[in-house]
Amino acid sequence: MNDINRICSKLSNSEIVILPSDTLYGIAANAYDKIAVEKVFAIKQRPDTKKLPIHYSSLEQASKDIIINDVIKKLAKKFMPGALTIIANQKSDSKLLIDGTVGFRIPKHNTLLEIIRKLNIPITMPSANIHNQAPLMEFAKIQEILKLDGIEDDSSICKIPSTIVDATGKNISLIREGAISFHEIQLVLNN
Repeated sequence: MNDINRICSKLSNSEIVILPSDTLYGIAANAYDKIAVEKVFAIKQRPDTKKLPIHYSSLEQASKDIIINDVIKKLAKKFMPGALTIIANQKSDSKLLIDGTVGFRIPKHNTLLEIIRKLNIPITMPSANIHNQAPLMEFAKIQEILKLDGIEDDSSICKIPSTIVDATGKNISLIREGAISFHEIQLVLNN
């Protein structure tokens, strides 16, 4: 069984795994699976008041859960797939285990995108670390600390988290500057 099939099988069975992205390694789980999502919170020791980011394979897939406005379309056209997380309003009929708003992104990482496409579900994937500790950058170290199966790809990790912007209101606001500068984002929106 190849890595992708093995990981898809685990994610389909409420298991969590370590996956690489274009930014950092993450603790991945089926975003629609309550048991799996609870495991992510437990392993990260993350307060359940702090929402988990959701990864999609396309804007079309994200539109099943998220209200895609003109600002999001413009940002997605320029920066997705890529290192941008957008906080958006959630649709009322979404199956996500989150209320209200959702931080989502489309990662620029072929293996991760293939897994999301193959499963045909979004994946929640916060950085691979204990809450309030620095993200871990090497797969071997992550396995040693978190004791989880996954896919190793240290070379794809840029070691800078995604930039997070809030697009839920009339004006976009910066939550965290990461791999994409807020200046670049403003330039796109002002053109």
